[in-house]
Amino acid sequence: MMQTFDTPSTTIWWRMLGVLGVLLVGTALLVGCKQPAPQAPVAEPHMQPQAPIRLPIPLDKAGYKVDTTFWFIDPDPPRAYFVGLNIPFTAGDGRRIELIDAHPVKAKVTLHRMEEGGAETKMVLKAPVKISKPGEPYKSEWIALPDDVANSRRMGSYGTDDKTKIDGATYELRLGSAGFLPKGQYRLQVELLEDNPALKDMPAYLIFDLVPISK
Repeated sequence: MMQTFDTPSTTIWWRMLGVLGVLLVGTALLVGCKQPAPQAPVAEPHMQPQAPIRLPIPLDKAGYKVDTTFWFIDPDPPRAYFVGLNIPFTAGDGRRIELIDAHPVKAKVTLHRMEEGGAETKMVLKAPVKISKPGEPYKSEWIALPDDVANSRRMGSYGTDDKTKIDGATYELRLGSAGFLPKGQYRLQVELLEDNPALKDMPAYLIFDLVPISK
């Protein structure tokens, strides 16, 4: 019978192979057990409201806030958008026009475009400011809202111009104009800055809508 004797060098070689095998098996187990980091779900247009939006809002209490996220899809043809208020009317309540004109709503208004990774890009909201001097024809200039603060301004009424026969008409006021926007996901935040008891119980809606076309 033939006997096989291991030399010291052969023994060291087998030990090295054994250690290497253990390392390879351990590495394979770690790679197999490692799970990919969870990804935040990506909101798609069909998962959230789309502009235009219309949300009920009380007008009499300072501190009331609206914080809403929505998608904006380019209109065809392109149109500018604005942030404002919509006041609905029924027969016999035309006095609301005088009330809302006499007690403008003051609010902080911001609009951000939501980018990938959670970043937000602030969009510029503008409002017209009178620059003509007394005695001159009216002239205005569009400027960014100072400190994001807006005061409601009349845009128009729809349905009828007869204040004594208002039925199903609406009255719209501008807070800020957003202009033309790229398609994407947006966040609108509005906070009322002043108490306005005269407007208590007045039905109103915060809107982000197309700028009306002049006729």
